[in-house]
Amino acid sequence: MRALCLVLAVLIAPALAAADSPSEVYARGKVAEAAGDWPAALSLFMDAAEQGYAPAENSIGWFAEHGQATRKDPEIAMQHYRRAAEAGVADAQNNLGLLYLNGDGVPRDSAEAARWFTRAADQGFAPAQTNLAILLDSGDGVARDRSEALRLYRLAAAANPIAMNNLANILYAGDGVDADPAEALRLYRAAADVGLAAAQNALGVMLERGIATAPDAAEALRFYIDAAVQGLAAAQANAGDLLFRDKGALRNDAQAALWFGRAAAQGDARGMNGLGNMAFAGRNGPPDMAAAAAFYRRAAEAGLVDGQANYGTMVLTGQGVRRDGTEAVTWLRKAADAGNASAMYRLGTAYEQGLDGPPDSAQAIAWYRRAAALDDPNAQNSLGDLYRYGNGTDVAADPAEAVRWYRRAAALGHAPAQSNLGLLILSGEGAPQDDAAALRWFRAAAAQNDGMGLLCAGLLTVQGRGTPADRGEGERLLQQAARAADPEVRAEAERWLAGLPVQR
Repeated sequence: MRALCLVLAVLIAPALAAADSPSEVYARGKVAEAAGDWPAALSLFMDAAEQGYAPAENSIGWFAEHGQATRKDPEIAMQHYRRAAEAGVADAQNNLGLLYLNGDGVPRDSAEAARWFTRAADQGFAPAQTNLAILLDSGDGVARDRSEALRLYRLAAAANPIAMNNLANILYAGDGVDADPAEALRLYRAAADVGLAAAQNALGVMLERGIATAPDAAEALRFYIDAAVQGLAAAQANAGDLLFRDKGALRNDAQAALWFGRAAAQGDARGMNGLGNMAFAGRNGPPDMAAAAAFYRRAAEAGLVDGQANYGTMVLTGQGVRRDGTEAVTWLRKAADAGNASAMYRLGTAYEQGLDGPPDSAQAIAWYRRAAALDDPNAQNSLGDLYRYGNGTDVAADPAEAVRWYRRAAALGHAPAQSNLGLLILSGEGAPQDDAAALRWFRAAAAQNDGMGLLCAGLLTVQGRGTPADRGEGERLLQQAARAADPEVRAEAERWLAGLPVQR
């Protein structure tokens, strides 16, 4: 019997040795890791590493870097990563590069990071190809080389969502290459489908704007929210903005406030500006000018151009904050210098009205023209006013020039400009007299509830000028005009209504 046991032991021993090979021990560790049994996984990885299995060193490094089943210690992580990296494990070479790039447990050294990324990239490891491409694209630690970065992104894009996203960014912007929005859309969608928040947000932007695809606001919102729930502040601000601006079924003030608030809580300036817009418009409670001004100021101080324009406007008009022409011009000038057309228009207003010293019509005209060239309809309408009446100093009355500016603003849907254009056409100033054409512009303004448009459309309709007379429709328009915000328009509408003969 003893001899039989010895024989069996001899026969079984090789099988046990094979089962306990370091690669098998490591494989059992990966199973335990996948099951969330971190202590068991680490123990098995350590057993495999003691037997010289290099991939296990990489796994131990990851556990030490992230504090799984052991104390978080980037220096210990680096030791294990280095052993695996020097043995040729691409994943470890990439991890070691990331420690150098982030300065985690070692002084930041992007050149050393690039060296390790290169070793892993040369083995075809997609994450390292992506990381090396990022350094080459920015010139961080290596000479900037856009063509090599593109080559690496293209290699990695088949397997790495970050590479897909970064390549799509370049193709979308046409940054150093021919723009290819259709390919950018495809890459964003592929990266978004595997859950990359940045790609989901970028895809949402393309869908919302209809770039290389049909516009689809509902689908855009879905992708924004997918990214927003992952904590991406830009997506949270985009979701809030779409929910706030939509004029249809997507409009949801409570959800807009939620996403703006989450973005703002992360210090996102667009989130702060969005909360300001909601407070100003009374879309999350009664209008609150003080709250709006406070949110706009935070956005402005964070460097957001729209926030600077909005806060400058609040200070210029004294809404929710003490009126101060000098401070208003300071903020508006920051935004205007950054290309914000609304700020340029407000600067023109400030100089025309002398809110930061004596009136300066030359400066006003210059800023109005800059804003008008960017298709700001308020500035175009203001130029129309200047040329319609003249200012007695720098600008002589020129009705034809006034018509030109009013027409540009009216074509952009600016209701006051539509009414102003109608008045000049009705009187034959600067354009041929034409009742029907004037009425068309008055009706366009009236459709936006513009008081002057309602008044004039009502009068022409009652009188049958430019259209068959229709007392019922004309009286309806005049009654709306009698409720307009402008007291002069209200008084005129009431006068005409009182003078209409009583129908029997």
